[in-house]
Amino acid sequence: MALQQCPYGHTINTSQDRVQGMCRTCRRERDRRRLSDQRRAAQIVSAMEAH
Repeated sequence: MALQQCPYGHTINTSQDRVQGMCRTCRRERDRRRLSDQRRAAQIVSAMEAH
């Protein structure tokens, strides 16, 4: 049986991972980047409102 892998080569272990097409590692990294981007956007907005 072929080993299921995400596009970055990480092993996909669960059916939820297969449905989403990414492993837990990639999902965690994506979520971390998204949260960082949201924080950065909030800081920019608050800085613009302050001026």
